[in-house]
Amino acid sequence: MGVVYKARQISLDRDVAIKILPPEFGEDPIFRSSFQDEAKAMARLGHTNLIKVFDFGDVDGLLYIVMEYVAGKSLHHSAHGKAIDPKQAVEIMIAACKGISHAHENGIVHRDIKPANILLNPECEPKIGDFGLARCTRVDTDGLAMGSPAYMAPESIEHPETGTTQSDVYAIGVVLRELLTGIPAENEGSEKAVVSDLKLAAICSKATHPNPATRHTNASELADQLTRWMEAKPVKAASPAWKPSINLPKKTAKVVKAAPSARWALLKNCATIAVLLGAIHLLWGVYQTKQADSGFQLGSLTMK
Repeated sequence: MGVVYKARQISLDRDVAIKILPPEFGEDPIFRSSFQDEAKAMARLGHTNLIKVFDFGDVDGLLYIVMEYVAGKSLHHSAHGKAIDPKQAVEIMIAACKGISHAHENGIVHRDIKPANILLNPECEPKIGDFGLARCTRVDTDGLAMGSPAYMAPESIEHPETGTTQSDVYAIGVVLRELLTGIPAENEGSEKAVVSDLKLAAICSKATHPNPATRHTNASELADQLTRWMEAKPVKAASPAWKPSINLPKKTAKVVKAAPSARWALLKNCATIAVLLGAIHLLWGVYQTKQADSGFQLGSLTMK
C-alpha cells in the first residue's frame, strides 16, 4: 500500500513514521476524499494498543500520513511460523482486542488485521496500525479486491467493499490460531490446524466461524472470552458450521419409538417358541404313553 519512513518531527523533537501512498491513489478524487475522512477518524482514536495518527496531507499529489513511531518489530517478523506460549499469545491478543474494540466503539472497522499490521514494542505490547486505509483501498474501479485473503472473513472476500465488527473478529481469530499452532494462515490447510488446548480451540472456532452471526459479536466479547480462559473459567463454543438436510430430532424420536416395538416383537417370538416347545413336549409325552401301552419303550429297547 505504500512506503513507510522513519522521520524526525523537529517541532516536537520526536520520532515519527510517515507512510507515503502510491501516486495512483492520489490521482483518484474519490479515494482522496475517503482518505481524508478516514485519517480524521483515526486521529480521534486514542488507545495504547493503537498506533496514533498525528497528521496527514499531500505533497505534489502524493498522499502521506504521519503516525506514532513504534520502536519494535511486527508480530509477523517476531512469530511467523513459530508457535508461541499460549498465555503470551492470549495476552497479546487480549490487548489487540481492546484496541480494536476502541476503534469499533468509534465507528471504525479495520478490515485488514494481520500479523504484519500488529507491531510489538520493546515491552511486547501490541500496537495495531493501518486503520481505515484498508477500507479506502479495498476495491478499485475494476472491482479488484486488495488486502490479505488469508485473514479475510468469507463475507469480506465475497463483498470486499463491506466490513463489520465480526469481520475484524474473524481476522483476530485467524491470527490467534496462527500464534498457537505456528502454522501461517497463508499455508494451505492452515484453517484445519489443531489447537491443543480445547478451550482455546473453542474460542478460535467461534471467532473464525463462516457465519458472521455465530462469531463473537465484537472484539470486546472476544477479549472477555480470552480473559475467562486466562482465569480458567468456561468459554463459549461455536455452533456447528453446517445444518443437515434432514431433521435430526425427528429422526432420533422415530428411532427411540421403534426400539420398544422391536423388543415387543422379540418377546412375542420368544413366547411363540415357548408355546411350540410346550406343545412338542406334551405331544412327546402322549406318544411315549401310547408306545408303552403297545409294548415298546423307547430308550431301553425292551420288548414284551
